[in-house]
Amino acid sequence: MDLSRYTIAFDFDGTITTESNYPEVASLRTGIKECIDSLYDAGAEIIIWTCRHPHGDKETNLAYQMMVDFLKKHRIKYTDINKNKVPLAPNPGPKVYADLYVDDKILGWNPNITGAELLKQIIHHFKTQTMSVRVQYVDYVDEN
Repeated sequence: MDLSRYTIAFDFDGTITTESNYPEVASLRTGIKECIDSLYDAGAEIIIWTCRHPHGDKETNLAYQMMVDFLKKHRIKYTDINKNKVPLAPNPGPKVYADLYVDDKILGWNPNITGAELLKQIIHHFKTQTMSVRVQYVDYVDEN
């Protein structure tokens, strides 16, 4: 599936990793690297969406660097960290724009989900989203 028109934001602590253990970094979630890399390879923009940032005190900067090192160590593919691909407005706020947000704080999150299960859910989401857009368009054309 071509995902080149989509941006997917992945939270780091508790989503890419198995738990939120700030400022430390927990273990890599089973299969999450393969999930993210598959989406990236299919053309999706992958944004790491996190409260960790490089503009703070010494502890904050260290926590951010630990995350970057973790992503490099595991060779996780991503487009950027906490940055929009294109500026959304002259003075955009801190929220990252995405077509889909993957976060352990979301209602209904399964803390035991594997990357493979998550990948299936994401692909299903985009396939059904695309189908519903097509159906709406066809219905609109048929009415005229």
